[in-house]
Amino acid sequence: MRLINALLLALSPSLVASRGWPGAWDHGIHDTASFHQRDSVLQSRQAATFDWSAVTPSCRLEYHECYNGYKCARLKVPLDWSTANSSDCDTLSRFATIGIATLPATVPETDPSFGGSVLINPGGPGGLGTRMVRTLGPYLQGILEGERHYEMIGFDPRGVGTSTPRADCYGPPANRASDADARYNMVSLDNDVGLQYTYQDRLALGELCGQLGPDSILNHMSTASVARDMLEIVDRLNELRRANSTSADQAREPASTLQDTEKVIDFFYETCFKAGEACPLKLSSDGSASDIKGRVNSFIEGLVEFPVPIVAENRIRLITPVLMRNAIRGLTYQPISSFEFLADLLAESLAGNYSLLLTSPEATAHLFDESCGKVDRDQPQPDSSCADETDISVMCADTAATNDDLDFAAARNIRDRLTSQAPTVSEPWIRYTITCGGWKYKPPYSFAGPYGNQNLDTSRPENVPTAPPLILSSRYDVATPLRNAFALSELYPGSSVVVQESYGHLALGSSPSACTSNYVRTYFDTGKLPPTGSTCNDDCPAAIPAVECPGYP
Repeated sequence: MRLINALLLALSPSLVASRGWPGAWDHGIHDTASFHQRDSVLQSRQAATFDWSAVTPSCRLEYHECYNGYKCARLKVPLDWSTANSSDCDTLSRFATIGIATLPATVPETDPSFGGSVLINPGGPGGLGTRMVRTLGPYLQGILEGERHYEMIGFDPRGVGTSTPRADCYGPPANRASDADARYNMVSLDNDVGLQYTYQDRLALGELCGQLGPDSILNHMSTASVARDMLEIVDRLNELRRANSTSADQAREPASTLQDTEKVIDFFYETCFKAGEACPLKLSSDGSASDIKGRVNSFIEGLVEFPVPIVAENRIRLITPVLMRNAIRGLTYQPISSFEFLADLLAESLAGNYSLLLTSPEATAHLFDESCGKVDRDQPQPDSSCADETDISVMCADTAATNDDLDFAAARNIRDRLTSQAPTVSEPWIRYTITCGGWKYKPPYSFAGPYGNQNLDTSRPENVPTAPPLILSSRYDVATPLRNAFALSELYPGSSVVVQESYGHLALGSSPSACTSNYVRTYFDTGKLPPTGSTCNDDCPAAIPAVECPGYP
C-alpha cells in the first residue's frame, strides 16, 4: 500500500520563478559542505531541459526520465468532472492533461522506510508544481527525511504550465505584453479616476477571455476541479487510502489578506535604521525608521501626479506608483535574501537611478518575451516566466457566484479596505482583486461550501482523512496573515497551528527553522500534532547587509 500525503503551500509564483528557493537541507542545516554539495546537484537538475510535448498523455501514470533524476508524466483527466468520471478516460473526447514531475525517494519503494508520496503545489493561484518540485522539492524532502523517506510529486494544476490546454486569452504574447504595459502606465488607484480606468480595463479582459467560449479550459478551472484532479493522481498511484495527512503552509482569504503586510514593511525600515551606514537608504539626519519610510512614501506619492519618463533598452518606460509598490511588495516575501536588494533599489530610485528597479522581476515580468511565442495554448509550457491568465481564471472561477455583484461601488470598497490594511503596497493587490466583475464563466463543477471537515477516523477507512491538518504560518506574513491560519484551523477539529517567529511569506519560505522542521517531520512520520499555537524561532534573522544563512540561498 502506498501512502499519499498532501503538502499545500501558498507561495508566490514570481518568487519561485525569479529568485529561486532553497536547495536541499538535511536535519543538520548548518552543515555547509553538505548543502553546497546538494546545491550543485540541484542546479544541474534545474538547468536540464525536457520536451514535454514529446510525451503522449495517458489515462495511467506513464513515467519518463526527465531533469537529471526526476520522472515526468502527462495524465489525462476529464475536462468537465460534472459530466464524466475517471472510468470514461479512454473514451473522452474532451479532456485536460496534468503535467507531473516526481522527485524519487532516497530509498526504493520496496524499502520498509519508504514513507509514500507527497503531493506539492505552490498555490498562487497558477503556480507550477513541476517547477516547484525541481526548485523546492529537495528542500522539502530534506525536511521530511527521518525514519521515513518520501517521494515528492509536483503537479501543474489544469490550465497551468505543462498542463493543457493552457489558460491563455491572448494567443500572441505580444498582445498581452502590450496591454500589460499600458496597465502599468495607468493613473494611480489613489483616486476614483484611476480606479475607473482599471475597472473598465478588467471588464474588457473579461470580454476578451469570454470569446474562447464555454468549451474552453477557462470554464473548467475551479479549485474543485483541481482537487478532483489530485484525487485522480492518487488513484493512478493505486492508492487505497486517499489521504493520511495534510500540511498547509498558510491559506489566503482575499478580504483580509494584507492584515500583516505593513508590519513586514515596517520591519524592513527598522532593519535599515538599525543597520546605520550599512543601509544605503538611511541618512544621517534620520531619527527613526519612520523617517526613512516617510521619505520613500513621499517619493511614491509624488509619482501619482508626476511619473518619471525613462528611456531604457530602446523603449519608453514610466516610473509609476504601481511599479514602485509592486517592487516593494515582491521584495518583502523573503526578507533574508531580499532586504539588502530592496534597500539598494529604493536608495538608487530616490537618487534618480532606476536601473535596479527596471531590471527587477516585478518590473520585467509583464514584458514581451520572444521565447514565449513559440508555444500555443494546446502545448505544454514549462517556463513559468511566460505570462498567461491562469491566476484570474482560478480566482474568478471560485468567486463565480458573486462576480455579478462586483460593480464599481464594490471595487471602490475593495480599494478602500485593502488600502487601509497595507497603504504601501495595496495597489497591485487591488488591481488583481477587482478583476472578476466582467468574468463570463460559471464553472459547472464547483464547490461553494460548507468548508472544513468534522469527520476524522484514525482507523483508516476509505475516503476519510486519518490525521487533522498541520497548519504553519510565519508570525507576520505579507500575503497570508496569521489570523487566517487560526480561522482555517477552526474548520478542522483537532488541527494545529504552528507559528514561526519570522517575517515574510510562509513559515517554510521566510526562514529555515529546525524547530518547525521537526514538527513537520514528526507529523508526517506519526500523524502527531503539537499543541495549537506552538511557536518556533527562526534560525536566520533578516539583516542589511544580508548575513549568510547556511541552507538558505
